[in-house]
Amino acid sequence: MTQSSEFTSKLTDDTRHAFGCVVDLGLRVWQPLGVHHTVDDGLVHLFYITDGILGCEPMPHPTRVLPREVLRVGGADERTLENPSRSDTTTAVHLTLKPVDNTPLSTRHHYFSDDQKDNKLCRIGARERDGPTLAVRAPLDVYLATLGRYDTVLLDRHANQPLLILCPRGKAAVNTIPVNASDPAISVETDTATVVGLRPCTVLIMRGEDTTSS
Repeated sequence: MTQSSEFTSKLTDDTRHAFGCVVDLGLRVWQPLGVHHTVDDGLVHLFYITDGILGCEPMPHPTRVLPREVLRVGGADERTLENPSRSDTTTAVHLTLKPVDNTPLSTRHHYFSDDQKDNKLCRIGARERDGPTLAVRAPLDVYLATLGRYDTVLLDRHANQPLLILCPRGKAAVNTIPVNASDPAISVETDTATVVGLRPCTVLIMRGEDTTSS
């Protein structure tokens, strides 16, 4: 019997409402030979692989997505996402967004190299249309950081700006609070956030629009 994949949301009701364009954010796990079928739901799906390999078809050519890579599935695409391994699981951050305009988005496979990072941050979503690290246009910025032990990222936040941090792999501390893959995404309410790798980890950061009145 074909195995399916399992999705665990990492958003609470409060954090979900903070980002109007975010439908869901969580971890999707494929068991060996597990399959997930995307459907034409009018949404944009981003998959960032943290462990294992993910196969995607149909595409112009069958594609395998590896750790440090992002797969974007456009709203009108129907794809089969499969873990090709017979023994190991595959885990990915699965971010679902509402598109900001009617521009169709095709399925794209992105690899982000070290020279596309800014202070350990790699941008996978942003308000701008263009840019070498842009996977999707949205009214928020989405960053990934791969941190070693004691690596640190400092983040500024304006008073009315939603800021969300998720640790899908390894263990980090957000303003001294330990977080790992079993924890929900943390909403930051302070003016600054300090993210420290307690052991090698991956951290996803979502920064919303600043709604401070001018």
